[in-house]
Amino acid sequence: GEASLVSSSINLVSLPRSERGRPSKIHIYHDDDLLAYPSAKVLILLRISDLSVVHRFSHHRFDTSAVRFSANGEFVASGDVGGEVFVFETIAPFEMKYKYKIGGEIADIAWSPDGSKI
Repeated sequence: GEASLVSSSINLVSLPRSERGRPSKIHIYHDDDLLAYPSAKVLILLRISDLSVVHRFSHHRFDTSAVRFSANGEFVASGDVGGEVFVFETIAPFEMKYKYKIGGEIADIAWSPDGSKI
């Protein structure tokens, strides 16, 4: 038989989308070695040291446009072009904690210094 060129242990992940004239939104939380970025309607959470996929958040109905970790890294927030913001836990079970409908494209996200407010 023919040998397979694709290993089942490889976990492929989509790259951040890029659009001419607009910066890609990527955020890093160094203390837990985490990197988050939006890609289409998905938020990707990776381990920086080995680029392994930690989790894929697929709650968005519209293309994701912003991402930001809370100050303590306990949560990650993502916004989309439809004006929705989701807040997720960064550790298992990776639950969605909050959902906000703001309206208009979410261009950026900022947390309060203590991570209690967006």
